[in-house]
Amino acid sequence: MKTIKLISRLVFVLLLIFCCKEKAEPKIISVKTAVSQTNNESTKTEDFQNHETASFTIKGMSCEMGCAKTIEKKLSKLDGIYKARVDFQKEMATVKYNPSIINEDLLTATVISLSQTSSYSVEEFEINKILKIVK
Repeated sequence: MKTIKLISRLVFVLLLIFCCKEKAEPKIISVKTAVSQTNNESTKTEDFQNHETASFTIKGMSCEMGCAKTIEKKLSKLDGIYKARVDFQKEMATVKYNPSIINEDLLTATVISLSQTSSYSVEEFEINKILKIVK
């Protein structure tokens, strides 16, 4: 009886060893979508000569991954945005954008529309104009 238990345990251990070694590696496939192509910064910067950078405080965020990243992604998807950054710790957003397409009201409305459980407020809105000189 002891030998049968010993052999069955040995078989079980060998099965675990051989089965665990043959794990399939996941394949990573890159797919370009229309959103990723339109949000490519290098293509956008060629299209516009002038852009502005806006910095503003976002009050009411409760978490970095849920709130801050959601706001950053939504702002980045707007047409006319070159780059959007939301810093949860500082409660600060920085957006580089085309002023002929995007304005302060649109940025503010986009942030406020994302508040589901708590209400976000946009404060201390500052705009820095940057002119790119073409030679």
